[in-house]
Amino acid sequence: ENPVGRRARRATAANAIVHRSFDDWKPPGKGTECFMCSKNMSSIAALKVHLLRHTGIKPHSCALCNMTFFQRGGLRQHELTHRQDNDSKPYRCKQCARSFREK
Repeated sequence: ENPVGRRARRATAANAIVHRSFDDWKPPGKGTECFMCSKNMSSIAALKVHLLRHTGIKPHSCALCNMTFFQRGGLRQHELTHRQDNDSKPYRCKQCARSFREK
């Protein structure tokens, strides 16, 4: 069997899983339960992100290097690695003069 065709079918099935009605997955009570592993999530949004882990779908991709990410925050953090200006690492160590993104 063609591996590209297999991947396309798996992606289509995974897409259907992620976009199916979340009302079917809510247990009676607080939170939302994953139908694949029974993990209880705090919200439907958290469940959607969690389901991406099961399906392997990484919907956010870097325009410069095509690296993919589960969440937009991961992509945004990664995009900082491509920046060349001084704003990408505004904090400088007084001991060694190295620059960092975070304090």
